[in-house]
Amino acid sequence: MKAANELRARIAELPRGSPTVKRVNGHKYHYHRIMENGKGREIYVPEAEASALSEGIEERRKLEKELWQLNRKNSRRSESDGFLCMVLTGKALKPLAEPVKGFCLDSGAL
Repeated sequence: MKAANELRARIAELPRGSPTVKRVNGHKYHYHRIMENGKGREIYVPEAEASALSEGIEERRKLEKELWQLNRKNSRRSESDGFLCMVLTGKALKPLAEPVKGFCLDSGAL
């Protein structure tokens, strides 16, 4: 898990979002498009900084993909006859259990 933690640390240092370019009256304007508090936001980026931003975002995407593959490889799973079974344990089960919390099967319904 050391590798996964190192990847997470490197990812946290890189910019998230996506670079965009708008053309207005023949001029190119660079923006950094991100989500903040559930809302989309565009931040102007000077042209001199645009390529560094794009490279940082691309690097983040590569590392996120690498982390996803590492997590998938390390997850508990078994394969039988082409069927993949993922086993969730601990905190990973909580989001699945929350919607049915307090559910009670009525014995008369059977």
